[in-house]
Amino acid sequence: MALPPELWLSKILPYVIEQPVVFFEQVNINMLSRFYENAEEKIIKLLINMQVKIDWAMLSTNPQAVDILLSNDYELIEIDLEMFSLNTSPKAIEYLRENPSLIEWNFMTLNESDEAIILLSENIELVDWDSIGRNKNPKAIQLMKDNPSYFKGGGLSMNTHDEALILLRDHYFDKIDWAELSENVNPIAIDILRQNPEKIYWSILSSNPSGIELLRENEHMISWAQLSLNSSPIAIQMLRDNPERIHFDLLSLNSSDEAIELLKSNFDRIVWFAFSSNQNPLAIEILKQNKNKIHWGGICDASLIYKIDYVEWRKRIEQFYINFLIE
Repeated sequence: MALPPELWLSKILPYVIEQPVVFFEQVNINMLSRFYENAEEKIIKLLINMQVKIDWAMLSTNPQAVDILLSNDYELIEIDLEMFSLNTSPKAIEYLRENPSLIEWNFMTLNESDEAIILLSENIELVDWDSIGRNKNPKAIQLMKDNPSYFKGGGLSMNTHDEALILLRDHYFDKIDWAELSENVNPIAIDILRQNPEKIYWSILSSNPSGIELLRENEHMISWAQLSLNSSPIAIQMLRDNPERIHFDLLSLNSSDEAIELLKSNFDRIVWFAFSSNQNPLAIEILKQNKNKIHWGGICDASLIYKIDYVEWRKRIEQFYINFLIE
């Protein structure tokens, strides 16, 4: 049975991994994890039945995949319990609540859903108190405040929520991880760094777009390699003004529009192995025009470069049309 063209275009192409068969083995399938994190349930069923290689770890975090993961309809399902403990679906949390032996508490501690925080509050002694500081849910932050005998400030330096950083600054200053804080993009973190310049990890701060003014004030401390990764327009202008200090291998990874424009004006300096993993649409256009330079191991979504081989994929998909596309 042939697929109507309009149904093919509206239902299939936006979701199916679109690299043509000839390139399928060249693409690093492990780098397609974003697809499995967000794919809809119907398309996941389709891919499982097509026996496409599935990234079960990332699929285990997908809230839309919970019914499939918990069903008995597929022999090949391999739930990754660590990643499943990160799944924000209320169904996932309820299943784990009913099967507590399956919970990976160090991962559950990082789960930012309200249901997960309730579960954590009911199992205080099982919370990973060394890492809960990374959890951005305000209810998790309140859980930290309510349990000072357990929580000692671990993980807060990486947290980008205002309340977490205020808690860090006012109550756990001696627990600050200055390397992690130097990477934190929150303005409160930058303010703490500004007041303690001797503790800044300047190489890390050099890639932090929120730290650009602090970097300009201390240009002698800049790591120009790391600045080449900085997405701030001001950072890119600093690189333009100091071309001899640009690290083009790292700039080729920089996905800011300004970085791509700088690379276009230094086309012969592009490091294609790195640039092949750059997901900026402007970078994709350059890759489309220079397919012979692509390093396929770095491509996250080959559909951005090549169109699907309709004949081969339709042969594999159409047999599942009735079951998986008709509601």
